[in-house]
Amino acid sequence: MTKPLIFTLLLFCFLTTAAQTEEQQKKFNKIDDLVGRNEIDKAEKKLIAFLEINSSYGDAWDLLASIKLYRYQNEIQIPNLFENIVFSTTDEDGNQVENESNTKALTNLLSSINPHQRGYDTYLSSLKLGLAHSTTTYKNSMNLRHALRENYSDTTLGKEEEELFREAEVEFSTKNYNKAAILYQKALDIKPQYYKASLYLGDCYYMMGNYIDVIEKFEICVQRFPNFLEPRKYIVDSYLQEG
Repeated sequence: MTKPLIFTLLLFCFLTTAAQTEEQQKKFNKIDDLVGRNEIDKAEKKLIAFLEINSSYGDAWDLLASIKLYRYQNEIQIPNLFENIVFSTTDEDGNQVENESNTKALTNLLSSINPHQRGYDTYLSSLKLGLAHSTTTYKNSMNLRHALRENYSDTTLGKEEEELFREAEVEFSTKNYNKAAILYQKALDIKPQYYKASLYLGDCYYMMGNYIDVIEKFEICVQRFPNFLEPRKYIVDSYLQEG
């Protein structure tokens, strides 16, 4: 009696999970259709509500980040609204005249307020939130990697290891992860402290499902750069995948 009962319960759980996943996919597809029809505001509101309930849904986080990027890209196309501002005062005869010093001071003040930075920061925040909540946000992971890759520059690198790194990046972008891993490792053989090569070698192992080596490479990155987000995130993901 026990075995049939357990089987029944497992079957019920499987069917329930499958139904929930199918229902989630239907709701997500409707939101995605709104984006396709350029109903961005409506799509974003529904997507945020969807993620409040389904916080681990990777595709939804990827779509939200795409919307944030779309908004940021539209913002940077807006012309400088402050360049034609004139600060006027009234002279002794009651005429309006430009006060050049005040105009310059006001223009400089307003121009120092970067309206585009907030949009970009919001975009980066959506990438990080997606990574924090879901292990299936592949696009978010790659986009954050691309957005933050210039934050660290190693001026001690030689031409040989840099060339190997560039070749590895080409192979990685075409999903030739094994060949990319070999090239990253060659760069590390020349320069063992090459942070990006260690980080991206870990990426290769992650994509190939070799989570033990992933953890090893990312732990090296954390030791050298304890404030960096990416290696810590991937270590947690790797432990989850390894079980």
